[in-house]
Amino acid sequence: MPERTAAGDKGAAADRASSGILLEVAHGFGSHAGKIRDALLFGDIAGQYLAHVVGRQLVFRNLLGGEVGFAAEKGDIQVITACAASRDRSFLAVCRSAMERCSISIYELGPHATNRPVQTLEELHGRDGPVGPLSAVAFSSVSIASGVAEDSNCRLCVSSTGHYAQIIVLDWRLNEVIGRFMIEEPLTRIAFSTLDSDIISGTGPNTFELWLLKDFTSSPEESEKLESKEMITLQPVEELVDHFAATFMDHAWLQPANGALAICTEQGAVDIISSGLDVEDVEARAHADVDPVPYFVCHIECPFGQVLAGLPASCIQSFAGGFVVAGAQSHIAVWRMEADEGEAHDDLLGGPSYKHDCTACLALGAGSAVAELDLVGSRDEVYAAVGFENAYITHFRLGILRAGDVVPSSPVEDLPLIGGGCHSGPVSNLDIAVQRPIVVSACSAEPTNAD
Repeated sequence: MPERTAAGDKGAAADRASSGILLEVAHGFGSHAGKIRDALLFGDIAGQYLAHVVGRQLVFRNLLGGEVGFAAEKGDIQVITACAASRDRSFLAVCRSAMERCSISIYELGPHATNRPVQTLEELHGRDGPVGPLSAVAFSSVSIASGVAEDSNCRLCVSSTGHYAQIIVLDWRLNEVIGRFMIEEPLTRIAFSTLDSDIISGTGPNTFELWLLKDFTSSPEESEKLESKEMITLQPVEELVDHFAATFMDHAWLQPANGALAICTEQGAVDIISSGLDVEDVEARAHADVDPVPYFVCHIECPFGQVLAGLPASCIQSFAGGFVVAGAQSHIAVWRMEADEGEAHDDLLGGPSYKHDCTACLALGAGSAVAELDLVGSRDEVYAAVGFENAYITHFRLGILRAGDVVPSSPVEDLPLIGGGCHSGPVSNLDIAVQRPIVVSACSAEPTNAD
């Protein structure tokens, strides 16, 4: 099954959507998903059915036939707290809470999807007590961990809030806790490295951390472990902590996988950090005794350009060969990798370098901030869906933006307004189908989804 970042799977259909065929509202239905990240998404790459949260229920909805199915779960579930799909849209993880007990259900997506979970994870507590409400979840997406081959989707990472806040990594197929780490600050985004599933990243408003899973040092005196691996924090990046303290809004691992990630901040800057593990180090990890040492690659003080210095950034997404950062006043900025993939860099610790391609002010936003951003595509053809706090949604091909226009002289007009504006509040979720020109959206201020 192709990954959703492959533009070839959607090419012609999405191109028609950007060449005169406007998207209109085809369906609208209740959600009550609150502010859950990824509370609704396409359950297959063909965009034929949806999986979305309705209160404490998970709903599977066929967009072609109109059939609706509810996930078969225990009756004591009080609320769904987090959702995430694997990168190839094979599986969906749903985190639930019932009193002080948390559980995770894994559903199969695609042509073999059913309303019954293929696995339910309930024994999450550790020696320190209950886990607490689960607030974020993510699947692994690479088929290697510490140099050892494994199923790319087999790992799941969750983070919790409250007195026992922690981050936990599991092998969901084996229902086994691989590692856990107690955290002091809540996390809003967690992700596995796209090079090695033993490295995990996490951001919250006041924190950015990188964790490493490693084998325990064997000792006959040690008591039996509840986890199969030790989870440690990697060395903090001093420049990020000491010189560029900020409120972290979002982060994304860069593509093609190079061991680096980009972080956007409320103060407007973007920082690029290397995990300390690059492509050449991956296979050697099976025999390495030295932990990766993260390092600072660069600080982009004005990702939207000097004229818009200090413009708050709200979200960031990567594509093959670059990334898009979105923020206040309806602005987005595109940055592209300067060196070709595989080209050597003069500075061995410099990592990939990126150049400001363009900044655009999207007229549909009417000056409101970008609330949600989703991308699909390859290096040459990237398609974007953008949701604003004024409830409007648009979609376009990044190629229509003027390359080199780093100081936009006028807003970008004539972008399609999906459905004429179908929500009454800020857009809280967006997802683009890979093979069809169709977008699904949700609004946290109302109990309605639209596509």
